[in-house]
Amino acid sequence: MQCRRASELMSASLDDRLTEEEEQALRHHMVGCARCRSEWCWMRRADALFQGVTLATPSPLLAGAIMARIQRRAAWMAGLRGGIILFLGVGILLGMVFVPMTALSGPVATVSNSPATVSVVIGVIVRIAGVFSALLGATYLVLRAVASSPGIVALVAYAIGAAALVLWWVRLVASPAAVTIDSRAG
Repeated sequence: MQCRRASELMSASLDDRLTEEEEQALRHHMVGCARCRSEWCWMRRADALFQGVTLATPSPLLAGAIMARIQRRAAWMAGLRGGIILFLGVGILLGMVFVPMTALSGPVATVSNSPATVSVVIGVIVRIAGVFSALLGATYLVLRAVASSPGIVALVAYAIGAAALVLWWVRLVASPAAVTIDSRAG
């Protein structure tokens, strides 16, 4: 028998949980192992110190205090999750507003000189508003789904998805092929 197994059996012996064969194997091992005999003496002395000692019963208020702390932590985590969602939502909305404005500021100055071009640009702006409305609805759905999601992994996945949608939209709107202006009109 190895000393590690003998140590486990010593602990079980103090709790009266050994079979007769295990008790005999333990005694046989301790006859030849001075280290285990010393450990056995130490364990019996430590066990004797706790004989007759009654365990203190916890206060009846302890369970309530623990549950209140758990509820406070859960409320704090929900607030944190809500704050993160709000932060991401505001960031996405700001990105959806300011990136296109920056991307379109140069072409707007050039286009505003021709009335026919202005009407085409207004049509494009109306289409952009439709896309923006759809993206806003999608953002709302994503944020609503994230708010009901228990995991941070889902939150990160949704944020990446929303960012990809915003980048795709900006690329779609800002690409030169998206707007064709007929120079003959006007």
